[in-house]
Amino acid sequence: MAYINVTNIQVKNNPAPFREPLTFQITFECLKDLPEEIEWRLLYIGSSKDVKYDQVLDSFSMGPLEYGVMQFDLESAAPNPEQIPQSELLGVTAIILSVSYNNQEFFRVGYYVYNFYEDPELSENPPEQVQIDKITRNILSEKPRITRFDIKWGDEKDDENAENLETNKAEDEQSFREKMHLFMNDGDASHSEALNHSQNPFLTTHEASNNFSTTGHNLFTNENLDETSKHTNPFS
Repeated sequence: MAYINVTNIQVKNNPAPFREPLTFQITFECLKDLPEEIEWRLLYIGSSKDVKYDQVLDSFSMGPLEYGVMQFDLESAAPNPEQIPQSELLGVTAIILSVSYNNQEFFRVGYYVYNFYEDPELSENPPEQVQIDKITRNILSEKPRITRFDIKWGDEKDDENAENLETNKAEDEQSFREKMHLFMNDGDASHSEALNHSQNPFLTTHEASNNFSTTGHNLFTNENLDETSKHTNPFS
């Protein structure tokens, strides 16, 4: 049983210019007092082909935590375009938000990101040098890829379920990158398809937010939120 349950994530400034900060409103519930901190990490995939271009946009800790529901805003600077290959500044990439406890990742949500020229002329005749200030970033917020991992929370009974954690994490991340790589190199795929729910090549029945539930409720809803127990973000 997980003692931290992420119940809602909202992408707030979207679409936005490429250089604009990324902002997420995150709601989670703590089902048990936890003596150790949880760590949040936001990762931007700079290239589907090589992890060396990944950029950690933000990383911070929160805790110890008490039982209850908490909400905060995570605001991060945009990725540094100089650390991204020119050939991959435009098109489809991804961001990944992960949460860990005692150096064990227990929750991960990935969103595909579509970077494009909004100006039709630039879109049809893109310049050889990518014009960063002309790029619009669109995070496909309605199509999250959500993964949960069993970890050791300090409860012996629950810790028995955490044996294959590292294998499952590696397989999930590799699958995520392979899907993105295939799409980005598919000459027949149009960018507009990435924004179309019915044609989205990344979305499977196991990745749509409505197919993930917590105690009978959809993962990304506010049904279980106790308004009196929300907290403002001490880190913003």
